[in-house]
Amino acid sequence: MSARNPDREIIAMVAEFKKRDAVFERLHAIEDAHGYRSPEGQAAAAEVSRIVQRGWKIRARVTKLVAKTPEGLAAKAWLALWETCDGVPEEGPSACEDHAVAWSLARDILERAGA
Repeated sequence: MSARNPDREIIAMVAEFKKRDAVFERLHAIEDAHGYRSPEGQAAAAEVSRIVQRGWKIRARVTKLVAKTPEGLAAKAWLALWETCDGVPEEGPSACEDHAVAWSLARDILERAGA
């Protein structure tokens, strides 16, 4: 990613979101394995809370930014896809019919981008 890329902020924020999402999943596994009341479960839950709060900030910022390149559009589409499927893109859109077109559009953009 070039320092001149007008979408560098979108791309960087979505990359951070993806990394945090992977950590989120691992922390939930720890919480499940040890139980919420255990020291391990409590530590995992605290970190999950921080990840969720940062995720909301990332999503709010990305929402305000306008994608100007195919890479920025693909990054933003990935976040839209994640958002419209309850964090599990491979399962398709959530049961909420209000998300179906947005999910489909995000999927189409990602397929076109080869992402």
